[in-house]
Amino acid sequence: VWDGKALQLKEQFINEVQDTEAKRQIQVMQQELLEKYGALQLYLEEQHLLLDKILVKNKENHLKQFEYLQQKVEQTVLNKHETTIRKFMTLQNELYPNEGFQERTYNPYQYFNEFGPMLITEMLKQNYSIGNHHY
Repeated sequence: VWDGKALQLKEQFINEVQDTEAKRQIQVMQQELLEKYGALQLYLEEQHLLLDKILVKNKENHLKQFEYLQQKVEQTVLNKHETTIRKFMTLQNELYPNEGFQERTYNPYQYFNEFGPMLITEMLKQNYSIGNHHY
């Protein structure tokens, strides 16, 4: 978590919970529709019906609808797991508030009020390994 892994873990979690089957089915439907448009375009050309502009515009509208559907699936999955994702963000914001170091944002009196006057004594009892990775 200290090495910036909270964001990596959040992204990994989001990737794991995405509905890959829904994505696959949407892609299959999109591919089938494109194939049908190709067949229709060939037929219309054989019949000397010049509807290319309408066909292209209609196909673009359908592709936008598939993209919209895909975004809604992703958004719904994220909303379903919002609590867990929010925990990752809370952790990241606590460790690196405003994407900076805690000591540049937080006042120590906040922690004294929250954890009591023995906070420093308890922290000094802990073993810490301090390296060059702090800054």
